[in-house]
Amino acid sequence: MIGIENQQEIHYAMPLKVWRYDFLGYEEQLQKIKKMHRRKKDLSGAEYLSGFSKKDRLKPTLTMVLYYGKEPWDGPMCLADMLDWNAIPKEIQNKVVDYPIYILDVRRFSGTEELCTDARLVFGFLQRHESQNTLEQYVRDNQEGFTELEEDAYDMISILTNSQDLMPDKQEYMNERGEVNMCKALEDMKASAMQKGKQEEREQSIIILVESLRELDIPEEDILRKIEEKYQLTQEEAAEFVKK
Repeated sequence: MIGIENQQEIHYAMPLKVWRYDFLGYEEQLQKIKKMHRRKKDLSGAEYLSGFSKKDRLKPTLTMVLYYGKEPWDGPMCLADMLDWNAIPKEIQNKVVDYPIYILDVRRFSGTEELCTDARLVFGFLQRHESQNTLEQYVRDNQEGFTELEEDAYDMISILTNSQDLMPDKQEYMNERGEVNMCKALEDMKASAMQKGKQEEREQSIIILVESLRELDIPEEDILRKIEEKYQLTQEEAAEFVKK
């Protein structure tokens, strides 16, 4: 039984968290076996007291931690890393049960290209997210995959890169099979960001002009007329900038 624990932040008590998940997994299996034996009434003696026969076996349980954080994992990798060993004799330390955990550091995982599902694209995207040029090249190199990206992979990328502004438009980029064209979504997001930047730059230049004209004691009506003409604004738009 394999469990997946997703982490965006370092968890400094992760060995105990994983241990708890694994224990609950084993406990659930044990209770099902006990229930089965109670129904069959096939145990006696010590087996009856245990609710578990000598031949019964539990399925091995493994919890994998998928860590998506930007900073390298510097938390504990096993229970022993969390324990205070001061003044504890070696012969006692060796008898304390340890519990290692297994962490896949997504942004630094070197085996991404060996993955055969959309996880390869998700991991690759996250590893290049901080560099726009590198990311754009990666998307171009994997255009076929990103053009028909599974919806859950698209959602994961949007959330883990804090790009939830893609989410409301997801249906617009989805084909009849439920796959999302992330290439088009990224192009539109980039164009929208550039347009927003130009708009903010234009608004800032108008405000600076208004402030400069006021410092020159230019009458308000002349300021309104100047910015209306220069920036092709309506009277209402010009009045709003003067108000700002």
